[in-house]
Amino acid sequence: MDKLEETIFRYRNRRFVVVEPGGNHGDRLIYKGMMKKLEQFQIKYVVLQYQECFKIPLLSTLYFGPWKKILKVVSSANKLSKSWSLAINKVDRWLYEKTLKPCSIQATSNDVILIHGGANINDLYGHGIRLLKVLLKNNPHNVIIVGPQTYWFRETYFPSLFAKTKQDVYLFCREKFSYQLLNSLRLPKNVRVLLSHDTAFYLSVEDFHVHRGNYILICLRTVSY
Repeated sequence: MDKLEETIFRYRNRRFVVVEPGGNHGDRLIYKGMMKKLEQFQIKYVVLQYQECFKIPLLSTLYFGPWKKILKVVSSANKLSKSWSLAINKVDRWLYEKTLKPCSIQATSNDVILIHGGANINDLYGHGIRLLKVLLKNNPHNVIIVGPQTYWFRETYFPSLFAKTKQDVYLFCREKFSYQLLNSLRLPKNVRVLLSHDTAFYLSVEDFHVHRGNYILICLRTVSY
């Protein structure tokens, strides 16, 4: 078994609350591979699809809305310095987080929360960072496992997400770059960084029920260990 399988197997007697952070067809292969593994280990689980919801106050809309649009137009014309761009990003992120509806889930303290892998927890696609932050804040007693991800940060100080956490958190990386990046950060002792294959690799041709005359082309990533 690889490190992810070992970790999941360790908690096989608990219920898993599996969160789908969204994505494209490639992410469906990732989700399908993880579900296959959970079923092989006969783990009871429920699946939640995560969607960000907004409820922006009228005053914030009136004050921030037009200003943000103007700044974004200027930014797209490459007329802003890096410092101004960073300031705008901070305003956007502040407004985004202030208006984000908390992600409440039906979990008991004995449940394991599993976030599917992919390329969600980075500064390219910020929704994965926001999802992890909300789950950590609202579920302080739950073990949290993040499936094999690609991590990359330019502005986010990632260790700050875990400043007040005490539960066991497992962060799986799907390639060496992410693994080395997370190990270079000052993460608390309760946060474990591990390396494992993308869960799409758990799938085989039998999982796609291929018949004569029909086929599915699957392009797999090269993983270097």
